[in-house]
Amino acid sequence: MVGIVAALYDEVFSVLPYLNYRRIDKISQYNGIINGCDVSLFLTKPGIQKISNFKKWLEQHNFKIIINIGFTGALTNQFKLGDCLDIKKIISLNKENLYLNSKSLLKKQNYTLITVNQPVFSINDKEDYQFEYKADLADMEAYKLLNASLAKGFSLNQWYVIKIVGDLPGDEYFLKNEVLFRNFFTSRGIMKKIKIIYETGFLNSWHFYKRKRFLQKILKDFLFNHVPINID
Repeated sequence: MVGIVAALYDEVFSVLPYLNYRRIDKISQYNGIINGCDVSLFLTKPGIQKISNFKKWLEQHNFKIIINIGFTGALTNQFKLGDCLDIKKIISLNKENLYLNSKSLLKKQNYTLITVNQPVFSINDKEDYQFEYKADLADMEAYKLLNASLAKGFSLNQWYVIKIVGDLPGDEYFLKNEVLFRNFFTSRGIMKKIKIIYETGFLNSWHFYKRKRFLQKILKDFLFNHVPINID
């Protein structure tokens, strides 16, 4: 069985129609089959709001492989929007570095990801993280997920961390306004969606929608092209 972990609903929006929402012992998840392989998808929310729920989800399934997948912020100009990257080194502030030895699934591999506690909006902050920690990308979940799984007896060899570049240096304006649009895909009622568009602005909303749909497709294509993963 393959576990899939992402932060946000709108990251995996294109995948969820193929899975079924369930609550097992109060733990929300999306379970189903991709390419004949049993999968369970767990959403952490930004920064992992309840690490205990993630640990309980791990206990509920017999995972051979776990994939942390989602959008990431680029700290340098070497990337372009939508680049799908295989992370091999994950760091966090003042903690021991984690290294993944699992086989590479992508040509673009061996990148360093730093997990931070707050969103990185400004180009100055991105440059600081890149300069001080030699990181290529930033997220708010990966290190915490891997560290928590080690405490539950999992091996780093069971993990893949796949990140899709969702913002670039200089996207500070985009990121600050994207927060207003973030609930668009989870909102069910048309009036709620209209309110989000009104508060975000029509042009901004259209720009965010197009970008997110582009990134969502890349994420879906990765999963449907690589699951199941043969670890033998």
